[in-house]
Amino acid sequence: MRALLRPLFVGTLGIAIALTSFVGSSSVAFAAGFSITAKSVTSPVYVGDKPWADVTFEDTEVGIHRVDIDWGDFTATDSFLLDPDTYSRRDPTDPTGPNRIWTFKVQKPVPYATAKEVAVQIVVWNSSATIQGFVPFTVLPAVPNQAPTIEPLVLTAGNEGENSTLALTFADADTADTHTVSVAWGDGSTSSPVAAEVPTFNATHVYADNGVYSVVVTLTDSAAHSVTATGSVSPTNVAPAVGALTLTPTSIVDHQTVTLSGTFIDPGTNDTFTVTIDWGDPKSSTPQKLAAGSISFTDTHTYDAAGPVTITATVADDDNGEDSASFNLVVDPSNHAPANLDVQATTPILEGGTTTLNVAFTDAEASDHTVAIVWGDGATEDIHLSPDVKSISPTTHTYAQSGHYTVAVTVTDSGGLSSVPGGTTVDAMNVSPSLSSPVLTPASVTEHQAVIVSGTFSDLAADDPFTLTVTWGDGIVSTQTLAAGDRRYSASHAYTVGGTYDVVVTITDRDGGAGSPQTASLFVNTAPSALTLTPVPTGANLELTGSFTDPDALDTHTVAVNWGDGDAIAPDLAAGTTTIDLAHVYAASGSYTVTVTVTDHPFGTSTGTTLRVPITVPVVTATDILDQMSNLVASFNIDRNTERWMLRRIDDLQASLDYGNGQICSGTGTLSHLMAFAVRNLSSADYATLSALSTKLQDAAGCATASVRGNPASPRNAVAGLATPPAQSTPKSSGGHGPR
Repeated sequence: MRALLRPLFVGTLGIAIALTSFVGSSSVAFAAGFSITAKSVTSPVYVGDKPWADVTFEDTEVGIHRVDIDWGDFTATDSFLLDPDTYSRRDPTDPTGPNRIWTFKVQKPVPYATAKEVAVQIVVWNSSATIQGFVPFTVLPAVPNQAPTIEPLVLTAGNEGENSTLALTFADADTADTHTVSVAWGDGSTSSPVAAEVPTFNATHVYADNGVYSVVVTLTDSAAHSVTATGSVSPTNVAPAVGALTLTPTSIVDHQTVTLSGTFIDPGTNDTFTVTIDWGDPKSSTPQKLAAGSISFTDTHTYDAAGPVTITATVADDDNGEDSASFNLVVDPSNHAPANLDVQATTPILEGGTTTLNVAFTDAEASDHTVAIVWGDGATEDIHLSPDVKSISPTTHTYAQSGHYTVAVTVTDSGGLSSVPGGTTVDAMNVSPSLSSPVLTPASVTEHQAVIVSGTFSDLAADDPFTLTVTWGDGIVSTQTLAAGDRRYSASHAYTVGGTYDVVVTITDRDGGAGSPQTASLFVNTAPSALTLTPVPTGANLELTGSFTDPDALDTHTVAVNWGDGDAIAPDLAAGTTTIDLAHVYAASGSYTVTVTVTDHPFGTSTGTTLRVPITVPVVTATDILDQMSNLVASFNIDRNTERWMLRRIDDLQASLDYGNGQICSGTGTLSHLMAFAVRNLSSADYATLSALSTKLQDAAGCATASVRGNPASPRNAVAGLATPPAQSTPKSSGGHGPR
């Protein structure tokens, strides 16, 4: 990559020529009058920048000079040649002298990669000498890419239907950025983004109508910065231009109808128009309104008298621009047109029903006649009558749609003269559609599962389009347009929350007639699933943890657990809780079948699982339990003498085990005496704890009786065979049992 070289004061383009060699030796002597007079580097310089170096030197030698630039960052030295015609000029302070001023500007071809102190070395060679200079500076750390700046838009309005122009000027400090421009023209059209080069962008746009339009230009650089500029433009209205008029027929007689046709042009394609026709006689005409895009008009007229007339048609656009055209006509005399036209029709009728039309007229001359009927719904009919017939037999017509219809009737004789148009109106009344009961498929769904509601309906209007409205019951209402003739409907929906929903279906015709809404009920729920359990048995204890899933965040749940040993529980979980943490204590070892069922509320759907859990209840001996009883008594807050007496009885029980279980199991044994004493002297809580151990002791000793209890209602101060402790109270020491 080579440096970009630019001359600074010459209008023509300078060419940088890469060197392989220019001067054979690098040790060339310095020459008088050959010196660098100015040198600089654009600053500040950041990592990633490719700065420019500006150099000015003077020399009396006119030939080609060579320049070497060392950018101070160990990249390749840039070498190029300067030709005198492009890069030098005479010294303005001495125009006739031999000295010339040389100036050039060169850009570093590759950006600086690191922040550091550098010095750019500039070496200039002529044919016999060399000069050099240094420009030291600091390469700064890179700065973030900056957004471009944009100047106010320059908008030039043209005529409607012709080009309006936009000119944009912008700048970007990040010279490597590319840019795109998109334009919102204010009339609903938006141009696709196109590339733009700094510093200008130009575009054109055709507005279909005059008016004031707000233009928004968005400029985006390649670093995703976007800036906008706004302005307004007002295209000028152009008046319509009316072409030659056409008259049919071109020659008429009085009381004959003539048809005037014309066309015009207008570049404003969104303009609407008003056509006013002056027929050249005392009769006035009703102006015609033409929609945008309509550029032709037709009107009819009957002259009551013969003579020359000038017909003038004037077309005005909606901005009051107008133009006119004229046609000269001579009305010849004729016979009399049919007259006294009488038109009657049955009304009102239902849509899809039939009206009956009766027409009668008179004519001063005997003639064949044609009765032309325009039914007002797009249908027409011609009935031909012989000279002696001046009325038509009742004629029927069916109106497929509801509406207010104007029936126009014209009677024309064989000479081409027509009656004054007559007519009547027919009102076809709307009938609302009738719906059958909707069908839901499937009849129940889970959350996020699609349900389809479908059904049929009827309507008298064959060509009516319909609107289907479905109110799903969860706040969502969907609408759908049904084509004319379509009498079936279908719509789908997915619910996000479980529940019972009423789905209401309504069919509305084009006139707003709605059939009676039909309702179907839908049940939406997802059963709990993915139940996983983790049993952790520890001796007689079982800890059961687990989890399940239920997308219905508002559902509560009941966890029914059968522990397999005759015990069962059914705790309730709050809404949103899907984890299980339960515990149970087994009385005996064995392999137990644990059944867990999770049921949601209020819907009652469930999931369950069964697992086998091995339980090993550790064996506890009578000696172990007596040790527990000793520790328990020592923990009671009782007087010293009472504690010692009770501990001695427990020691007696330990000693009696060598001779059997009689002192534990007998109703008159030592354990029975101990418990009778305890019920009189311990608090109810301490007694209950000691009594529980007493029961376990009897079980461990193999007693046939489950428990031995004293009689709290009949306390005794002494038990036969045992001495009672003295009545006085001795404070309890804190150091274990003490002497016994």
